[in-house]
Amino acid sequence: MKKEKDYNLEVGLRIREVREALHQSREHFSEACDISPSFLADIERGKKSLTVKTLHNICEASNVSSDYII
Repeated sequence: MKKEKDYNLEVGLRIREVREALHQSREHFSEACDISPSFLADIERGKKSLTVKTLHNICEASNVSSDYII
């Protein structure tokens, strides 16, 4: 069974992959997602988990499904 941190890291890496594919800086993408750049960095590194609202904002900003992110 995987630890919670492993799931957070997998999700974070997918979010980073999406952001980089969109050629957006962390600052620009975090603004579009209505979160701080430091919080986005923590999510991408797997240090923090995200709420459903934040997941929704990320999916809206990137036009990617939540199924892919999760």
